[in-house]
Amino acid sequence: EYLHASKRLYMTATPRVYGNTAKAKAEQDSVTLCSMDDEAIYGPDLHVLRFSKAVAQGLLVDYKVIVLTIDAKYISARIQELLQDANKQLHIDDAGKIIGCWKALSRERLEGEASNFQTVTPMRRAVAFCQVIEPSTGKNHKVSSKYIADMFAEVVAAYNAAEGVAGSLQCAAQHVDGTM
Repeated sequence: EYLHASKRLYMTATPRVYGNTAKAKAEQDSVTLCSMDDEAIYGPDLHVLRFSKAVAQGLLVDYKVIVLTIDAKYISARIQELLQDANKQLHIDDAGKIIGCWKALSRERLEGEASNFQTVTPMRRAVAFCQVIEPSTGKNHKVSSKYIADMFAEVVAAYNAAEGVAGSLQCAAQHVDGTM
């Protein structure tokens, strides 16, 4: 509408496609829903490359999803000082996410379903996504990528000290976004 063109090319790894329930709700509320399966808006698919085929062609690397659960009491006892520091404003759930990431990256004592892929070698890199970039975004507490990046090493160090782990593994966390 604003940029006149005879053709447009949209590329995405995560197409925004809405289900029938969302489409019905949008219509009921008179809301315009831009679902990428709507040919009237986006036109027909020019080319679709599924994830599995991209992996098979060596264009993408397959990944594993690890779901870790950690008891809040377990975390609280190990990083009590950080949790009590008002300047840090560390929430127990944020600490749990950081420790969970650390345990997954280091492959430290994973149990249950995850243990079938344990190896001696720790992971070298991972990508994590947060709800917001800035800690002050939103009315309720949301996990901020900048905050997690700032607190990651400190939480891991406190956890390892409490566990008596004096390993040679180190981890750096960085905030990255699409700001140009």
